[in-house]
Amino acid sequence: ILNAICYPLVTAPVSQLSCEWFGLNERTRPTTIAIIANNFGGTIGYVISPFIVSSPECVPRLLYIHLGLAFVACVMTYLYFPARPPTPPSPAAQQLALSINEESISWKIHFKHIWQCLKTPSFLLICNAGSFSYGIFNVWVGLYDVILIPQNFTEIETGWFSFGSALSGNIGGLAFAALADTRPFRRSFKLLLIIACIGCF
Repeated sequence: ILNAICYPLVTAPVSQLSCEWFGLNERTRPTTIAIIANNFGGTIGYVISPFIVSSPECVPRLLYIHLGLAFVACVMTYLYFPARPPTPPSPAAQQLALSINEESISWKIHFKHIWQCLKTPSFLLICNAGSFSYGIFNVWVGLYDVILIPQNFTEIETGWFSFGSALSGNIGGLAFAALADTRPFRRSFKLLLIIACIGCF
């Protein structure tokens, strides 16, 4: 449950940071890189975790490593990363900066914006499409140990299976991100997404 609570704190600010720091034709790649970086950490974890945690008594060691990595990233972000760029790179970034300056941030405003999103059909379609595809993929990869260990695969071999599946997803995401900012791709975006979904099966 705690992992589920922390995950939105990692992924939710990504789109806003992309809007604030990048132009309209540049956002897809940095957004994807930020999300893939998080997923790539999990991908590596499938391989190195069995070597770090050889028995249940070693689980705290892995958690301390997680804590150290998160602490270093937090300190580096706090010391270096500025709040916003000197000049807004797009009209959307300028509007976002003005809204932050003019409105007092409160829970009431946040819930108002969330409710507005929930009443928008296009948002619900995009949200459901992303949630189903992402959720099914993660559950499938996470169940490799349950599926493969009874078939006489070792924990290390199962980790490599999970690593390969997750890595292919990361590479596919980066490839689509590189194409998504190009004009020909935007014209056939829906068709390519359908082809990608068919390729998953």
